[in-house]
Amino acid sequence: MKGDIDDILGISQTKLGFFQEWQLNLRALKNAHYESERQRMANAAILEGITDAMMVLDENLRIISVNKVMEKLFPDRRCVGEYCYSLFTRAGTPCPECPAFLSLLHNTVNSASAIFQIDGRNMHFDMVASPLPGRPGGSKAVVMFKRDVTREKAMLAQIYQSEKMASIGTLAAGVAHEINNPLTAIAGFAEGIQRRIPRLRELAPDELTSDLAEYTETILQECNRCRDICQALVN
Repeated sequence: MKGDIDDILGISQTKLGFFQEWQLNLRALKNAHYESERQRMANAAILEGITDAMMVLDENLRIISVNKVMEKLFPDRRCVGEYCYSLFTRAGTPCPECPAFLSLLHNTVNSASAIFQIDGRNMHFDMVASPLPGRPGGSKAVVMFKRDVTREKAMLAQIYQSEKMASIGTLAAGVAHEINNPLTAIAGFAEGIQRRIPRLRELAPDELTSDLAEYTETILQECNRCRDICQALVN
């Protein structure tokens, strides 16, 4: 009888131990799941906080996943499953200068800059691609970021144009000043000749003095025209 009770107690103790171990394993699994979910949510928040368009591509440059910024670039298309080059360039083959293609080929980080036509307008992107650790099955993958710098490039072009125009204005002012000096001298000498023409009429034939009067008048007219051009350059 005592032996039977001991057996029953032994079995009960074994079941209790098994139950306690199961509870510990369950608690550990719940903790692991919670930690995994917390990490997943943190990673998702980081990815969605990135302001660049982001794509993960497989070894064939087919899109595996994208972030919200990338989805907003192509609101009418499902990016996942498409080829990157087909989505951006409508081409049937990868672009040889594509940083993602080079990254997969050489297992290095690569960058490039390119202009793509999206939704009827040209958009300028700075791109960086980096290989990812090996995926299940040994397949390769690469992550690529595309930063929209269209507005920045346009502003830089405006600044460059403004600086160029300012330089041209400075150059024009300098040229106008240098031209005005000899023009003043030429006009002064032409006016001096004109003042002497009445005295020349007593010594030279009328034809000669008439020609001198005509020539000096033409010189003065052209000097005044050059002054107006210089003034327009300065203004």
